[in-house]
Amino acid sequence: MVELGVLWTAHFATTTGVPGTGIIVFSEGNLYGGDERHYYFGKYKTLPNQSLEADLKIVHHYGPRDTVFGDEKQYSLKFRGKY
Repeated sequence: MVELGVLWTAHFATTTGVPGTGIIVFSEGNLYGGDERHYYFGKYKTLPNQSLEADLKIVHHYGPRDTVFGDEKQYSLKFRGKY
């Protein structure tokens, strides 16, 4: 596994065009992070071609819960992407 162990920033947008930013720490297969409304944690693994897969648990901690996933206090998310 490639070690990504540093603090990363995340920039994203919802399908409705609402932008967001947060931070993520990748450390030895674990990841931790948060933004102004949620914190998240989970596991990741690196794949060939500078790709990764992650399983996250996302927990709301402040403000409105109006996300693209609905009005949920917590939910899980799987994703695959490039770094």
